[in-house]
Amino acid sequence: MLPSDPRPLFEIPDDLAYFNCASIGPLPRAARAAIEEGAARRAQPWRVTMKHWIDVMGVGPWYYMDRVKTDWFRHRGENSAVEMSIALANSGDLQIELIQQRNDAPSLYREFLDSGHEGLQHMSYWSHDYQALYDRALGLGYRIGHEGQIGGDRGRFAYFDTQAHPGTVIEISDISGTKGPFFEKVRQAALSWDGTRPIREVGGGKSEG
Repeated sequence: MLPSDPRPLFEIPDDLAYFNCASIGPLPRAARAAIEEGAARRAQPWRVTMKHWIDVMGVGPWYYMDRVKTDWFRHRGENSAVEMSIALANSGDLQIELIQQRNDAPSLYREFLDSGHEGLQHMSYWSHDYQALYDRALGLGYRIGHEGQIGGDRGRFAYFDTQAHPGTVIEISDISGTKGPFFEKVRQAALSWDGTRPIREVGGGKSEG
């Protein structure tokens, strides 16, 4: 039920009399606030997802990299200039990775979204003997969907085109370089996390919380 004087619900100047006889009327303050909040959430959806994991699932802290630089990246054998943001956190020994592709460059991430999917896209297997695992997978007939490298020769990764239904892409990742110790840092942080600094930006950014 509206109050006897609904004017305070709207941003209508005191010296203006408005009769709602048009197709577009003024928005209530609460509606405008909800729209602005929704627009802000859409502008940075990766933070919405982290917030869900933090507030609902109790998972954290999250290590967030706003722009991940790859040494190289190829999609189905062709070079692709993928830009992405990544957030990592652990729930026990299970690492959760949130990936936000920031452009339209070809990738399995883009294919997944363009097919109307969201949520779980891949599972990853880590290795200190990446080349042997890579060669074995190719020898078994696996086909590469996309692959790349981060942080030097011991930072390679490959996603195989194994999707029978959403969420079944298999990744292999080389953790014999700097990636391995960083992943362990994320795991250890989760074990002793007390809820403070839930989002920790990597690469000079600010932490939240």
